[in-house]
Amino acid sequence: YTWGGSATSGALARWFRDQLARWEVEEARRLGRDPFQLLDGLAAEVSPGCQGLIALPYFMGERAPLWDPDARGAWVGLTLSHTKGHLFRALLEAAAFALRHAVEAGEEIGLPIGEETLVVGGVAKSRLWLSILADVLGRPVRTLATEGIGAPLADALLVGLATGLVDDHKRIRDWVSYTDPIVPDPERRALYGRYYLRYRRLYDALRDELHALAGLSQEKTR
Repeated sequence: YTWGGSATSGALARWFRDQLARWEVEEARRLGRDPFQLLDGLAAEVSPGCQGLIALPYFMGERAPLWDPDARGAWVGLTLSHTKGHLFRALLEAAAFALRHAVEAGEEIGLPIGEETLVVGGVAKSRLWLSILADVLGRPVRTLATEGIGAPLADALLVGLATGLVDDHKRIRDWVSYTDPIVPDPERRALYGRYYLRYRRLYDALRDELHALAGLSQEKTR
């Protein structure tokens, strides 16, 4: 992010894997696969919006644009029909909603936000998550054609600029290639727009109680 970002994104997926997906971890080990591939498979079977389930991704408070260290995470709308796949997909969608919130905040103050979104890091390995991002943001999403070079490549560029080995930051365009864009689906984009509105309202509705819970979590008993 160049102007702000959420406190959690990939951390949500890792927390879910470590705390709620022990079976998938063991099965992936047996099959020689990545556990996230199995979790993505579960989430892909769930329709957008997770049948009325919305997650608040504030598992570490929230940075831009809420700047609220006492915000807390939640799943809202749970029923007995929801499954592990619903819970995981809701987290992926929540991370996308948080990014949309930050993008809209940037647009409101006149920051020049591009027409496309470039995603790097662990998120970029999930085709499902990239598709969700495109639909929620309403913008084409690309990633680097070569995996695992996003942040290290940027670090190398900064070193090159600082030492004079690179004379123009635009030179990075010669170093990388991008995937074809994942474009938003109009129907899913419209549906996510309605869910996003509820996502925004849920924080406002629950903020005081989330803060109260944050306070209670600091109390100790003998």
